[in-house]
Amino acid sequence: MKNLLAALLACGLAAGVATAQDLRTVLAKARNATVFLTVYFVDSNNPENRCSAPNFGTGFVVTPEGGLLTAQHIFESKECAGFDDVVVEARIGYRNTASPTRLAVVKISRDDDIVAAQLGARRDAYDYLDVCFDQSPLLGSEMLALGFPVGQDFSFLTAHFQGLNGSTGRWNVSANITYGMSGGPVTDLSGRVVGIIKGGVRGAPVARFITPLNWALDELTTIGLRSADIPDCGELPTLPTGGSSSETAAPDETLPKTYLIAGQINATKQGTETVRSEFVHEFGRESSCTEPWTVERTEACLPEGTKNVRPIGPDVISAGNDGQSWFERDPARENCVRLFYAYSDRGKDIAGNCRGHGWIRARWTLVGVQEGLRESLPPHPANVSLEPPAQGTATQAIPLPPGFLDQIDAVAEISWSYALTVRDAEGKALAELSSSAPVSGKFRSEQESNGTVIVSVDP
Repeated sequence: MKNLLAALLACGLAAGVATAQDLRTVLAKARNATVFLTVYFVDSNNPENRCSAPNFGTGFVVTPEGGLLTAQHIFESKECAGFDDVVVEARIGYRNTASPTRLAVVKISRDDDIVAAQLGARRDAYDYLDVCFDQSPLLGSEMLALGFPVGQDFSFLTAHFQGLNGSTGRWNVSANITYGMSGGPVTDLSGRVVGIIKGGVRGAPVARFITPLNWALDELTTIGLRSADIPDCGELPTLPTGGSSSETAAPDETLPKTYLIAGQINATKQGTETVRSEFVHEFGRESSCTEPWTVERTEACLPEGTKNVRPIGPDVISAGNDGQSWFERDPARENCVRLFYAYSDRGKDIAGNCRGHGWIRARWTLVGVQEGLRESLPPHPANVSLEPPAQGTATQAIPLPPGFLDQIDAVAEISWSYALTVRDAEGKALAELSSSAPVSGKFRSEQESNGTVIVSVDP
């Protein structure tokens, strides 16, 4: 950023951005209205079933009520073609530390590659960017392209207008826009939005196309901005004589580069079948009816192969008294339990006949589970970033989402696995980590008993 600021000052900025401090102010305001978007592709009948390859993009807020624009193509994925719905998570200003907010899509234009959306209602107004219309800037007009490049936090590039694309009518610009910036704002040097980033396709190194903001007139109207309230941009500042049309700015130096970790966590549970059976037993068969207190034990079993056996009850069928019952599992046989009954009184039934000391007949329902076929649960996509440490070891946990374990019976046995790819900020693969190969170079991983994966990296 320092090099860019110096270059802008040396060139003599146009009215509206006269100093480097002014540019910092523009970027600070823009950051508070620029949104990192994660688009999850889900099964509408089971939203917990998500595709393992979400899309990333950028959006920007243009009304204090949270009206937002972004690119439509980030809501499509060939890799996730079997999923028929999307869930969008929005983080304002910061990729990793901002709290997530749900986003509702309100209007889609596939032909123009524009989506209008609405952030959730809140008490305070949203920070937002001013907008203006420019049909065709002068050659060399200078702009700022803002967004979240792959693996990075909020960043910006300088862009210079190089003419209209002959086949689409979009703007050609000089900036090397990468995947993750799609849908981000393109502003003039005073921070007014003049276009929407079209470029930035997964697997493509750079793209150089901008959708003019005036193409989004219908979408702006949908979220509360009327055309009559949107001014013309006027003449945008241009490159001075001898200026380079290919100069780009580095990301903000105060924002460290990060590793992008993507993949999925898998869970397989042992299929189970519930087994039930009634068990009846009579306690107290001795002839004496004078014993004041007795504890007796018996055993009850379900079929071989049954686990986690527990009794429900007892229900007293017939007795001349009452008592207390408890049980313990048989350590030698998983399908059996030991039943205990402690009872008192003189062992007479309700007719007054002596049935033995503390006679009682009780009934339990035994419940257990038998193993069936193993069942794979929907995989959980893992997408986090990890900042390289200056010294020591940096770690990043990849936990399972709330509610993921709710679909698993408490008695089910779970087998976990994972597969992750670590990439640098440019998208280059650096390491492959998995349950069977948890270490690769300076990257290490391990999985806890609850499914959480911990990734570590040395300097």
